[in-house]
Amino acid sequence: MDASIWSSEESDLIWPKEKFQDRLISTFDVEQVKRRVGEVDGVEVKGSDDVGNYLCGFCFYTTLAWFEARNEDGKTQADRPVIFLHVPMCSTSEDIEKGVEVTTKIIQSLVSMYLESRQTTLDVRCMDT
Repeated sequence: MDASIWSSEESDLIWPKEKFQDRLISTFDVEQVKRRVGEVDGVEVKGSDDVGNYLCGFCFYTTLAWFEARNEDGKTQADRPVIFLHVPMCSTSEDIEKGVEVTTKIIQSLVSMYLESRQTTLDVRCMDT
């Protein structure tokens, strides 16, 4: 975090345009996560496609790109099970407890969704053989 900015040339070396789109999207269905989590103790989970363009955006894009790079053949859509969770500042013990409860429910929902998608993939592969 030395406040330096990567040049376009540096970015193109790490994430070449022919391999990586400018915008990579998670394969998690955020709306489904919101439906599964619902409202927890008065806290509403909201989706957003704006993680920011500093450290948060960099971490999110880098993680999505890592999963994208695993799709070496380029023939199938890469699985990018990535979510970035912004947590608001919690100033009281009660707020922190709520935050832990909401975060736990989000993680449980994501794991459940991921395992369900893997099972569907496995079922399809078994039927193909």
